[in-house]
Amino acid sequence: MPQNSSNSEVPGNRPQSEALSRWVKHSSVGVQFVLTIVVCIGGGYALDRWLGNEKPWFSLAGGIFGCAGAMWLLIRTFGKKL
Repeated sequence: MPQNSSNSEVPGNRPQSEALSRWVKHSSVGVQFVLTIVVCIGGGYALDRWLGNEKPWFSLAGGIFGCAGAMWLLIRTFGKKL
């Protein structure tokens, strides 16, 4: 009878699985970091256009808010390990 050859049951595959798990976690944090900043700047830009501002004050505020939020995300995710 053939044995099940799934990767989760192979004893030597555990370090590879853990490395993949870490890679997925880190890459998802990177995507969230970028999206947080882009969404905040985009929201500020839309608000500037809607209000008819000549200077991009809300875009600037959105960028600052987005950077602060992205840094908070990094600290929340990786701060436990430091």
